[in-house]
Amino acid sequence: MTQPIADDEVLLRRVTMPAGKIGHWQYAEGRFVVPGKAWEDPQDEPSVYRKSAVEIDRLLSNCGASPAPADNGCFGVHAGAVRSITTILQRDGKGKSIPDRPFTVDAVSTPSECESHAHAVVKTIEPAQSAKRQVRQLMQQSLSLIADEYINGVRFGGGWERIPPGLQEERLRSRL
Repeated sequence: MTQPIADDEVLLRRVTMPAGKIGHWQYAEGRFVVPGKAWEDPQDEPSVYRKSAVEIDRLLSNCGASPAPADNGCFGVHAGAVRSITTILQRDGKGKSIPDRPFTVDAVSTPSECESHAHAVVKTIEPAQSAKRQVRQLMQQSLSLIADEYINGVRFGGGWERIPPGLQEERLRSRL
């Protein structure tokens, strides 16, 4: 049985910066820019890994299945920061927001074929009438703002575990 995820636990999100893809990840005006795209997931439940239970190199190589692609990197955020998202409001049948019923966003342990004790997902709990696309976009935006704060040093205890090499090169170029 998997232990519940504590608020102070660091969750890692693997990212890539494919060569030549401008706008996927950027370093602009002295800051890393984290797009909502960093949190895309086909099931609208972005995968994360518990830092305390996974080896970074194994995570970057897709759980050890192959050598890590050169463009892989990862960053961390606290589970408590993820759970603090309260900007996603439920809507009634007419599309009006219900201010006292925000979606709850949680980090939940989920078994996977590899690193079953380390794998988790970020998901909304108790979705209601709100359009799924809108909820997904709002969750991605909220997660991106949180990641941005950790990566750029506004919040501490998370941030880059390994900067994708392409992004590191972009950062160095912008300083010249």
